[in-house]
Amino acid sequence: MAGPTGKRRLHLPGWSGEIGYWWERRAERRASGPEERLALTEKRLARNLDRLGPDSWRSINAMEAVAKSREAVGRYADALPLRQQVVDRRRHLLGTEDRLTLAAEARLAVTLIELQQPDRARPLLAHVHRGLGTTNGSDDATRLAVTERLADAEVAAGNPDRARHLLEQVLDVYRRSGQELPAAATATKLAKILIRDGRYEEASELLRPVVEVRSRILGPTDPDTLASLRNLASSLVWSKEFAEASIVARNLLATTVQTQGRGHPDALDAERLVDNIARRLDAG
Repeated sequence: MAGPTGKRRLHLPGWSGEIGYWWERRAERRASGPEERLALTEKRLARNLDRLGPDSWRSINAMEAVAKSREAVGRYADALPLRQQVVDRRRHLLGTEDRLTLAAEARLAVTLIELQQPDRARPLLAHVHRGLGTTNGSDDATRLAVTERLADAEVAAGNPDRARHLLEQVLDVYRRSGQELPAAATATKLAKILIRDGRYEEASELLRPVVEVRSRILGPTDPDTLASLRNLASSLVWSKEFAEASIVARNLLATTVQTQGRGHPDALDAERLVDNIARRLDAG
């Protein structure tokens, strides 16, 4: 097709835009650090908003990328408006029950939890939880992750009973499916809620298998294994099972000294725990 000057007007093929999009994303992935990645994603968002408008899928994806990059440098308050815009755009364009809308709501809820706003996060997570349940089933990995986030929000909002009920559901799924490490992480969360309620013996029953699983799969010197020993020793002290607590605490101290050195803060904490338990044993 000839233009007004008689020269042929060239039109880039449709796939050239895809190449440009891939190239922008490649530059962001290869950024030297989170600050440079943030600057690149913000430039991409500005270009897309100018050229395509706020309802373009590329603009919405860029909003999500900028929000993620802001959170990576600790700017959760600056990420919040973009997270909300993504939710609003997806609700408007896709509907409230679309999987992408639910995913955007879950990310917004996580940001709200980081900003200490659990009351705003809870209804979002509850909606995502229900929506995923109708399409994915109770054993879906994404729904399980959302359930745990909802439990976190319930704890932060002062509703430990609701949180405990949710975590028990997740723990049951992990146990039935043989997912030992996820089950250990959920059992630890549940045990901490039980400890807050003064149910120390129940907490210890949950934490003993956590130590065994993490020791066997991760190894005795793994930080998660050591954290499990610390949690178990503390719960045993609170339930006045000092003899077993002493064994666990001494194991913690020996392993921590072996891996970190005797002067490390974790080793000093473990030594104080051992001494505290010894005094209680001596007191009868």
